[in-house]
This record gives sequence, structure tokens and C-alpha cells, in this order.
Amino acid sequence: MKIEIPKRELVSALTTVSGSLPKTNLLENLSYFLFEIEENKTKVTTNNLLTSTVFDLYYGCKEKQGQILLPAKLLQIVKNLSSETVEIEIEELKVYVRGGTAKFTLFGLKADDFPRLNTEEEKGLVKLENTAFKNGLTEVMFASGQEGVIPWGCVVFDGKRMMASDIYRLAFTDCEMEGIDEESAKLIPIEAIKQVARNIKGRNITISWSDPAITFSDSVCSITSLLIDAKFPDVSGVIPKEHQTQVLQPDVTSLKDALQRAIIMVEGRDKKKPVTMIFGESDDGQGFSLKAEGELGGMEESIEMPWTGDPVNIICDARYLLDVLEVIDEGQEDIKFELHGERGALVFKWPGYYYLMLPIIKNN
Repeated sequence: MKIEIPKRELVSALTTVSGSLPKTNLLENLSYFLFEIEENKTKVTTNNLLTSTVFDLYYGCKEKQGQILLPAKLLQIVKNLSSETVEIEIEELKVYVRGGTAKFTLFGLKADDFPRLNTEEEKGLVKLENTAFKNGLTEVMFASGQEGVIPWGCVVFDGKRMMASDIYRLAFTDCEMEGIDEESAKLIPIEAIKQVARNIKGRNITISWSDPAITFSDSVCSITSLLIDAKFPDVSGVIPKEHQTQVLQPDVTSLKDALQRAIIMVEGRDKKKPVTMIFGESDDGQGFSLKAEGELGGMEESIEMPWTGDPVNIICDARYLLDVLEVIDEGQEDIKFELHGERGALVFKWPGYYYLMLPIIKNN
């Protein structure tokens, strides 16, 4: 059984599916690529028992079809071949990989030993325009908690929006998905979401789900993840009803640049990067400034940012503020930056999007 695949396409496929290789050596056969060779197509699969990725290469073998497990070392081998085409020849469990003047011999395993994710019959399916969907992921996934921290290390789909939170902040954006509601909300591990954002590149994305799993796919790649078996907390109670201070259409670029300068003085202290935002009086009326203090000194910078409401001094984590500023598109209109006192939440919102972060409260 012999197949020939362009090196560039094979590297792309192996790189994509390698995201679902296990980070630790749970089982020997999980550190392998499953090759399923058909007449006109070769399917490459990986599985770490939580997430499985499949990539279709439209090169097959008309004479003979079959399956084999090839070691993950294959990706490194193919990357270093000098030819534009890679030849893979399979004889029982011995595999020859050729390219240019190089020939590698690999020992495979039987495909029967490869575990599959236990998924049930499909219960729902939606098709979405992929650019808008991935933009939505970008707007919320940075607010997710760490992988494995339930229920925070995930992105949630509740039928009307996608959202993420790490307890200290919350982000959600509109995303209609027929067949899902708040009672049947889907909690997808953040590592699977990161793979989807990286690897599903088609114009449209298909999302289907069963009881234990959800699958994201385009014409060549599909990523299946087990769902987190938990209920995401009701976040409606943390949404402030009235602001005390408001900035309409803030100068995002100036604020972002000033925060990056402020971080210089708090770098290396602890995980938090505290900066103080001062909404107060100035010679010209209402002023705004940033202040940061570190072991080696401090900085202060005034920015032109008109505001209304009550003056306030509020300490926040500069990284959390920069995260939301990074996802604001140039030319985004109707941005509102709202504050709710020195111990209240900081909120950025625009049509279809909402981001809330808690301040840093220092005990006197």
C-alpha cells in the first residue's frame, strides 16, 4: 500500500491534528497518528481521550486500502525532507517514508488498538459563517479560566451567546445557535476551543453535538471534544444595572499604549499588574490619568478621555484591561466604558458584546 502526498499538505495535516496528541504519555497508542487510507482519500486522526482531531487529505491508494498507527515522530521526519512530495509505503506494520534522497523506516501499530471518543447519535446541528464565529471566540476566550478548572476553564454556548469567565471577569458576545438553550448549554474545554480557533479555517463551520461531545468541522478538518459535565453559574446577578462613571467612545489606542507603558513599572512583582485609573478634576475640568508604582519607582500619565458621572480612583489589573482593548476592532462604534465605584465592576460594552472585570481591592 503506497500513497504520495505533497509535503506542504502533509505537514499542515500533521501539525493540525498534533494538537490532540496527549501532553503526557497516557497510553502508548495515543502518541500515534491514525492513518486510514481509502481509494481517494487519507484520513489522519489523533485522540487524547478528551479531544479528537481528524484531517482529510485527498490522496489515496486505488490498489489497496487499510489503516495503521504511525508514531508522532512522523511530523518531524516529514518537515525535514528535502522533496516537495512525500511517499509513504506500508508493508504490514513496517512503514517506509521517502523524500528526496532520504528513506526512513518506521514501525507502526495495529489500528485496532486506537481508542475512539465515545460519542452518541447526533442530537443537533448548526452551520455558521466562520469568520464571524471565530471573531466571537476571540472576543471571549481570553476571559476563560485555566484548563481543568470546572466550570471556569471553558467557553459556554447557551443558544443566544458564547461566554467565558475566570471568576474575576466575564465576557460574552451574541451567537445564535438553534437547538441550544440555557438549560442545555454546552461547556467546551478551553483547550478544544483554542484548537478550533487555530485550525477550522473554512468559510463555514458546522457545529454538531450529542450528549457527551461536540464537533466543529469544515470541509477538511473536524475537532471533537467531550463536553464538561457541569452547569455554568447564572451570571445575570453580577451584571450592574446602573453606572456611576461613564466614558463614551474611549480612545482605545491611547489607553492601550498608556497601559503598556504602565506595566513596565509593575513587571516582575506578582501575577497581578495593578494600575490606578484616576477620574478626577484637572485644570481643564474633568481629567483622566493612569498611575503605576513598582519597587524601582513609578509612572503617571494623563490621557484625554472625557467622562461623565462621579469622580473615582480605581485599581485594576492592567492585563485584564489590555485583553479587552486588544479585541476591539478599529472603527468599532458605540463603545461604552462604565465604572461602578472604586469597589465595583469595570465594564466595556458595545452592541452585541459585554465585558466585565473586577477591580483590585486593597485592604487598608
